[in-house]
Amino acid sequence: MVCDKTTEEQRRYLEPFFTNKIPGGMILTKVLGIKYVDINFNREGNTFHITMPYGEMKLSYTPGLDGKNPQRLENSIFGLYISDLKICNTHFWNYNDFDRNWDFKNRSGVVANFDMKGKSRKF
Repeated sequence: MVCDKTTEEQRRYLEPFFTNKIPGGMILTKVLGIKYVDINFNREGNTFHITMPYGEMKLSYTPGLDGKNPQRLENSIFGLYISDLKICNTHFWNYNDFDRNWDFKNRSGVVANFDMKGKSRKF
């Protein structure tokens, strides 16, 4: 699912990223399809709630040793294209589309920034 508010230019780069597994997309083992949908993102403190037509997710930062700041994942291969990777507890995550029906509770998750730096010959 990709936010329906993306511009045509953004879509021109995002679609090949997902479908051709351009470096950085290697975490996607199988692309079921791409749909542009209304995605609602709400944040309250350290908790994130994401809703969209085919699924919903709620996750919170996992606190570090000080009990306040979130745990971070450092020195990871994902650091090549994801920055500020923070570990989360996923309260729930459900998805129902492309003949898939997933319902997970109390799993690990992450919140990160996608830098999308670099170039590819596939554009």
